[in-house]
Amino acid sequence: MKTLFKIAILSFCLTTLIACATSKPYTMTYSTQSLPRGKSDLNAETFKYLPADNKILPNQIENTAMGSILLDTDVSEYVKHAFQLELERSGYFSLTPKITFDCDIMRLKCDDFGYSVDWYLDITCYFIDNTTKTEVANESANITKKHLQKFGGLENFQRTLNSVIFEAYDKIISSPKLQQVLK
Repeated sequence: MKTLFKIAILSFCLTTLIACATSKPYTMTYSTQSLPRGKSDLNAETFKYLPADNKILPNQIENTAMGSILLDTDVSEYVKHAFQLELERSGYFSLTPKITFDCDIMRLKCDDFGYSVDWYLDITCYFIDNTTKTEVANESANITKKHLQKFGGLENFQRTLNSVIFEAYDKIISSPKLQQVLK
């Protein structure tokens, strides 16, 4: 009986290691979800991915389980593209904007150790008046989504990642302080 138990534990451990050790790049697409509407001339400029650990690649989402989560594009470009799509859909986007913004992505983390996944996104955006070249506002979003299904497949992963990015966008764009600047 002890041998059977040991074999079961060993099988479980090997399966977990194999399932967690994949690291091929995922092709991701972002679908807009915009609710806030506006009519200001606003555009996204420079996005920087600044994870605390210098071992994180530009296209890598920090994670806690074995293996790596790699996107087919840099994290900064993916998030910038998502923000631009949301700006366009919500009526803010302009090719000749009065205000532009730069964003620093301090953390995009997937805590995928175990059977559920917690997501974290910390981002700060700096809004610049293009006429005066001065900062008119800065807004931060610290988003946490907890306990999502780990083995839901790429579609679930993509939907959750996009949802975390949208929550950050919505929190930043909808802030009363920024809305006052955009009037």
